[in-house]
Amino acid sequence: MPATSTAWWTIYEPCTRPGATLPAPFMPLVFEQITSHELNAESTAPEYRFGIGHAFNKQFSVSAGLRYVDFERLANGGATLTDLDGDLGGISTTARIGFKEQGDGFGGFIGFTYTPDDSIVVGLRYETEVSIEVEQKVTESGIDINPALSVVTDGILAASNVVDGTKLDSDLPALLGTGIGYHLTKKFRMDVNYILYFDSESELGLTRYSSIGDSSEIGLSAEYRFSDTFKLSGGYLRTRKDLSTPNLLAERPELNANSLSLGFLWTPMKDMDLSLGFAKINYDSEDYIDPNTGARVEFGKDSIVFAAGLSYTH
Repeated sequence: MPATSTAWWTIYEPCTRPGATLPAPFMPLVFEQITSHELNAESTAPEYRFGIGHAFNKQFSVSAGLRYVDFERLANGGATLTDLDGDLGGISTTARIGFKEQGDGFGGFIGFTYTPDDSIVVGLRYETEVSIEVEQKVTESGIDINPALSVVTDGILAASNVVDGTKLDSDLPALLGTGIGYHLTKKFRMDVNYILYFDSESELGLTRYSSIGDSSEIGLSAEYRFSDTFKLSGGYLRTRKDLSTPNLLAERPELNANSLSLGFLWTPMKDMDLSLGFAKINYDSEDYIDPNTGARVEFGKDSIVFAAGLSYTH
């Protein structure tokens, strides 16, 4: 839907005037203002793993297995367009779009652990790329004033690389991770880890990923055991992405971030653990000047995460 920097929207409907000579003539309808708009989006990718492990001795062990990822992304939005000067009778209309992306895939993983003594543990793991082909489905497209104007909202979706029935590669990248855990005392332990994601090697069908580089994470954590039934932990994580600012996803921009976390573990009885966790994620904002309108766009977000878990082994 073409728009200028003053938010004028021009849409078209079939001309019904008598005497029209063109086979498919159009007349312009100009709405001077967007009086409201909304966008709702979510994505989920639950992962299921099956693996086995073997300890060669007290120092060396190995694990390997398969992973299955089920991906889904949903989005819908709308805008109310208003005729302020009354050229169209002062009417308003609503334009709406919506789509779904769905796909799944399999991959594998392998890990090694080295424990030279009781105070230190060294780990190394590699996870293969998960090849996922995402199928797109348009769930909503149209403008209330005339159902034939869905061609306009279809164009908006196409500009965002969403076309009904299209299949795109959207692979999860392979990764290589390593970490070291060290017991300073019997009650106090520290860990450091590093993960490299091979994003640049993945097959990603969207053009915004054409110049993506590898991303990484580095973290530091500490754990203190007050007793056999209660532990406290905390940590810091730095996440680095390599994607140029104009290509960031508006509703979920891929930004560098600093994360702080705090966790509690309570063992109320033998073989049972109750865990609670909290994390605050602070993202680095990115400014971008739109070359078409000159408008300044700021990409930013903040997140707070709560987690709880209950485990029982027998």
